[in-house]
Amino acid sequence: MGDHKNKFKVVLGTRRVSIKTSLEAF
Repeated sequence: MGDHKNKFKVVLGTRRVSIKTSLEAF
C-alpha cells in the first residue's frame, strides 16, 4: 500500500512539473 502511495505521489509530482514547464514555455 505504501509503495502504491509513493508511485501515485511520483505521478502527481511529474505531472505538476510538466504543467509548470509547459506554462513556462508559453
